[in-house]
Amino acid sequence: MVTNCREWVYYDCYLKTENIITRLKLPDFVVATSNDDPRSGLEEGLYCEKCEDAIMGYHRILDGKRNVKTIS
Repeated sequence: MVTNCREWVYYDCYLKTENIITRLKLPDFVVATSNDDPRSGLEEGLYCEKCEDAIMGYHRILDGKRNVKTIS
């Protein structure tokens, strides 16, 4: 069995993480996360503390600067 695979999937969109957590009634171990460092890449998404996987989109500070969808 593979453990700590840490698969992170990136989407070309903005993810309204708090809305998604509430709407989907996600468990407490799925948390909103973000990388705020412009040098290593601005990103924001949902992280699972159990399996260490994540789904990520563009950081909210870029909102409106890219012509992509917002998922909420």
